[in-house]
Amino acid sequence: MSRSETVRDPTGWAMGRVVAAIALVSVGAAAGFWAGRTVLLPPGDPLEAVAEPITYTVAGGELERSLRFAATAEWPLIPLARSAAAGVVTTADLRAGEIASAGQVICTVDLRPIVVAEGDVPAFRDMAPNTVGADVSQLQGLLASRGLTTDDADGVFGPSTLAAVEEWQQELGLPDDGIVRLGDVVFVPTLPARLALDAAIIPGASLVGGEYLVWLVPDAPEFRVALAAEQRGLVPVDARVRVSYGAGAWEGRIGRVVEESPTGLINLVLTADDGSPLCGHECSSWVELNGVSDFAVEVVVVPKTVGPAVPVAAIRSDAGNQTYVVAADGSRIDVTVLAASQGIAIVEGLAEGTVIEVPVAAPGD
Repeated sequence: MSRSETVRDPTGWAMGRVVAAIALVSVGAAAGFWAGRTVLLPPGDPLEAVAEPITYTVAGGELERSLRFAATAEWPLIPLARSAAAGVVTTADLRAGEIASAGQVICTVDLRPIVVAEGDVPAFRDMAPNTVGADVSQLQGLLASRGLTTDDADGVFGPSTLAAVEEWQQELGLPDDGIVRLGDVVFVPTLPARLALDAAIIPGASLVGGEYLVWLVPDAPEFRVALAAEQRGLVPVDARVRVSYGAGAWEGRIGRVVEESPTGLINLVLTADDGSPLCGHECSSWVELNGVSDFAVEVVVVPKTVGPAVPVAAIRSDAGNQTYVVAADGSRIDVTVLAASQGIAIVEGLAEGTVIEVPVAAPGD
């Protein structure tokens, strides 16, 4: 499968991806046969032509119509934390989309490990003996999760916290000086969680502090089809879709419609039939984590319909909007139109093999 290599700002959606719809029509109606009749001109008055109907023998058929667009898929990553460390990234240890747990080393800067921990307050200072605050309480929670202390997280960096920090530093291969430096720990709201490093956090990258470091990866990417405002009427809001990928196609539907202003673009958000992720357990294999992936999608505007097929021109309606056709013997047969496209209709209430009339316009009409 062809994949886009474009790296994007994960907070925004790619614009300008409107693709003109191309009609894709599958009409499997059996042709039947047309028995043409000679149109006679009365002798002596060539201007008065008599428009006689032609006949059509009803046969079984199949009708489906879809529009083809380009769909984009990307993971709507959520920023969680910025880096407080300055230096050169020496390793990027967190695999994109990995479920991270408290105490896990996610990268190193100047060979010093950066560890992820749970907490709502971002790291903002060094923590050492006699430091007091919510950040210390979060650090104590990390140490307890590692089995390094059994004390309550009281937010006071006392002797027991110092001993636990020194043991933790030894595990990390750091000097056990008991000082947790700004940048050693990055706090995120909840752990374990599926996380990813920012696309810029790669070995050799220089950090000055303040760069985005960690993003939350949602359960699934979002598939969208972008339409211009004038294309909105082409697509039913409850239409089914087929998204092609390298190993086959994902079946689903339009989950919701999002209108962007001031551009006027219409985004069709695609989901599975039950509202779950369109790509199921295959998402990580086919959708790039840091970037936008492109797919071909068919939006079914006329669902597959099977039944007696007749020319649309043969269908008439009365004052009560009841649709009907006229048999070759002149009798009326009421029908219900199930689907129509490209001049062919699939109807209900008409037997295959029935010969019906198809009216033609008189010359000059």
